Amino acid sequence: MQATWVGGLRLSPDLLTAYYHANPAGNAGNTDLYVAQRLSPTEVFADFMPLPGVGFNTTEFELDPTVSGDGLTIVFQRASADGTTSHLFYGTRESISEPFTYGGMLDDVSVSGGDDFNPYARPTADLAHPVVTPDDLTMLFSVGVTDADGGVISNGWVATCGSPNGPFSMPLGVPGLDLAGENDVQSVAPSFVTAGGCAVYYYTYAQSAAMPYGSESQFYVLASPPD
Repeated sequence: MQATWVGGLRLSPDLLTAYYHANPAGNAGNTDLYVAQRLSPTEVFADFMPLPGVGFNTTEFELDPTVSGDGLTIVFQRASADGTTSHLFYGTRESISEPFTYGGMLDDVSVSGGDDFNPYARPTADLAHPVVTPDDLTMLFSVGVTDADGGVISNGWVATCGSPNGPFSMPLGVPGLDLAGENDVQSVAPSFVTAGGCAVYYYTYAQSAAMPYGSESQFYVLASPPD
């Protein structure tokens, strides 16, 4: 697959399906969600194609797809074409052999009301970079707000639920992922969570009006201390 922009790669729990975003060469639109498959974890991926299903790929930016541990729910970021707003959206399916059905905005985390770094803070808060843990009980994501200078800064937040199909709790900030504003870091983006949630892999990046989705990335891991 030839593309001018590829990123947000996440694998299914069985390692046989890759979900990612891309802007294929020759495509005049913005990034869309894509999928690729393979027959075993030792083979290379093939059959690259847009994510099947109606409502997922639009003229806006679709980014960072993440799939639940049972493979039945997909969550992703959608940002406006001008880069001014971003929220989380989802889709579901009855079995992994079926395409996802678009479900719309993930309302229980894409709302407002609270303090400046709460996703419930204000309508201008941007939600991005979702990652669902393998047990389907926790989702990490970034929350970005506009700072005093008009730039966007974002930190890592977490929401939990009591069962895989239950509603998410009020999101909370994650200690160690609250780096925005320190050492030229403007945004923190969760990327992968290990089974059991003992380690979070994430990257930080700078953001500007010219490059609203980041530049100067650095990768890190935040791990729990051993028992």
